[in-house]
Amino acid sequence: MDMNTTPRRLADYVFPALAEVEDARIRQSLEAAFRAEDEALATIEAAFTRVTGDYQSAEKLKYFFRSWSMTNNSAMCVSGLGNRMTMQLRDGSELADREALLEAVASLHRISDEDLGAGSATLHWDLYYRMATTICEGDDWQSHRYVTPEAESFKRWKDRAALRDKDLMMGLLSTLVHEVYTHGEVEFVEPMFQQWLATTSDFEPTERKRTLVWITCHCNGTETRHFGHAQQATLHYLRAHGLEMSDYDMEGVFRDYLQRKAAVMASLIEKLDFSPVGRMRFQPLASAPAAAVTA
Repeated sequence: MDMNTTPRRLADYVFPALAEVEDARIRQSLEAAFRAEDEALATIEAAFTRVTGDYQSAEKLKYFFRSWSMTNNSAMCVSGLGNRMTMQLRDGSELADREALLEAVASLHRISDEDLGAGSATLHWDLYYRMATTICEGDDWQSHRYVTPEAESFKRWKDRAALRDKDLMMGLLSTLVHEVYTHGEVEFVEPMFQQWLATTSDFEPTERKRTLVWITCHCNGTETRHFGHAQQATLHYLRAHGLEMSDYDMEGVFRDYLQRKAAVMASLIEKLDFSPVGRMRFQPLASAPAAAVTA
């Protein structure tokens, strides 16, 4: 098959980003995790193939966008990690390098800047809200009844790692894998969503572009920049506390993340179906109402 027509896999976007990682311990652990979890990645890919493959009713799509959202929009976790680090400074925690902890906080803030619209007034959650509300023909997709148990479990795990685990390294490691995984995900799904709306909706190109801004704004280096900041935050935090990476099962944390993400997407495959009847006719929103949830 001509290489230009060979469908790319999610990992095809991840591994080039990992090749740029200078710290060998981070790079090797992430590479090992993504290789070991090929089955999990295949499940994730199948979910996106299913949802964009044909007609889906608005009711089915509500499950997809609500539960998918539970695995995204992690600015709260990133900001919460930074808050917890400043608490260590406030409380006079014993540190090997105080300045390194400040650098870790600064690196975390650089991840959440774009997501929170710092300096741009564009809150990324509002972009997701517009995409989901347009495609689902209304914003009742936000109801908790559309959250699958697996999506609920994923978010509890991610929040616990960043906001409650006594060892902040758990939050930093989950952030590392999240940022590089998300880079792969958005690059993988962007052409699929573009083709989906082009063939199953009546949108003009400008409306398709407007609807999919949440995806496209995360492509072309946004998430790889965030991944770089996550690496720096991790390295600074280790130095601040005099810790060693060998103290942690990094590959185990990374694989846990991918397995949990795959469980969410598998639960959505069960909610979706193909239908030979019907054509989605999304009603373009003149202006998206304010989102009920902001992070």
